Amino acid sequence: MMPTNKTQMSVWTALVLTVCWTHINGCNNTSPLPNMIGRSRADLVDANSLTLIHDFYISSGWYSVTVNGAQYHMPGSDYMPDENACGTHEPIYLKANQTELDNLNENGTEKSMNLCKRTAVLKCEEGMDIKVRKCGTSIQYFLQPTNRVEAYCFDPPNLQGKDLIAYPTDVDVGVITVKPSLEFNGSTPYSVFICNFKTEPNRYYTITWKIIQDNTITITREAIAGNATFRLTESDLNAYKIIMGFNIRCGVQVSAALNGQRTPQKDSEYYFAGIKVLTPTINIPKGGSGTIVFQLTVPVGCKYNQSNLCLLNVHMRNPIGCSSGVAMQKCGLDNITP
Repeated sequence: MMPTNKTQMSVWTALVLTVCWTHINGCNNTSPLPNMIGRSRADLVDANSLTLIHDFYISSGWYSVTVNGAQYHMPGSDYMPDENACGTHEPIYLKANQTELDNLNENGTEKSMNLCKRTAVLKCEEGMDIKVRKCGTSIQYFLQPTNRVEAYCFDPPNLQGKDLIAYPTDVDVGVITVKPSLEFNGSTPYSVFICNFKTEPNRYYTITWKIIQDNTITITREAIAGNATFRLTESDLNAYKIIMGFNIRCGVQVSAALNGQRTPQKDSEYYFAGIKVLTPTINIPKGGSGTIVFQLTVPVGCKYNQSNLCLLNVHMRNPIGCSSGVAMQKCGLDNITP
């Protein structure tokens, strides 16, 4: 519809200019920065840490640092990270105070800012800079690849502008293990994985699950000890389209407060969840038969049907496919009736 008077013409023009301004400044042309949970000043690592963030692998470009609607900020010199913080050995932060971010124009105008790198020798090794812009309420960063064992530091809202409480030094979580379990929602069974370790009252525990199947998935949860159970459910796995037949481990970090430093992460061994083949190689003579022995590594629940029969669907995957050099009637298995 065309405008019919000067007032409508002004509104029409303003709308067009707003759309063009956003497009020109490219505020929507961003990528999510990986490993956002684990980049804060509270996340400490040591020489034994299995999980370390390297921004050596990122590409140059604009990055969004918002997680579940929460705006993360790169800390400044007023709240500089320690060495071995931010999930890496040499964290990178703003040379200016973090309050400089408050002066950004909301229309997407870019501003160049100097960076510091915290090393074993220097609190501020200079020589790097980034571009920052504010698009409405979202602050975005133009980042470039770093050297190895270096990463950009970003704090969640609950840590921004706050001094951190030192992590407890008398922590003993014992041996960490992944324990599979089975629970029921009415008559429907579902799988649960529990991160099992020693807890103490009034301590905060951050749990990081790592699941390896076709890809590697990392899920981080925070909770206070007390009577809490640190668990991952089948619905959590379904959200990432993960089915049985994966390796899983859990890692534990401990802090004295929600805004406290976390101890370097201690991890369990990997646990295979699915069906193990106990006879990976069998020899079958011509016209003969062979037996394949399976072992379930997770409890299996059953929902009975009207015939009172327990039916269990079992999916089998052959990562290298059926051998073309062997005559086979069928490759795979549809189901098992226990």
